[in-house]
Amino acid sequence: NSCIVEYVPSSHRRDRDMFLFFDSLFPGQVKRAEIIVQTQNVTSLIQERQRLIASYEAVQAKQVHEENQYRRSMEVIEAEGEYKCGCKRRMPKQPEAIKIRVGGGKCCMGGSAP
Repeated sequence: NSCIVEYVPSSHRRDRDMFLFFDSLFPGQVKRAEIIVQTQNVTSLIQERQRLIASYEAVQAKQVHEENQYRRSMEVIEAEGEYKCGCKRRMPKQPEAIKIRVGGGKCCMGGSAP
């Protein structure tokens, strides 16, 4: 036999809590209790999460690339000196830290923020 219970208080929305509640009402007669939640929005939320993760990883990869490029440029300048072939070297621009804005707008790396 089974029973469907709707509008369960949040204090009892755990399998073990439900089991204990019904076992106290019907001692020895309850085999198990399971909470099943509405999942209509879960798929779209998972897809949105994956999109945000991919977006963040792209920004982070760009940041790591720029930091490595800056470090290599500075190593060359330190090894060869300020002048090469009679030309004054332009100092490379140090990359800025990643800025994350929550709640919309444009992110500092050129992409759209959610």
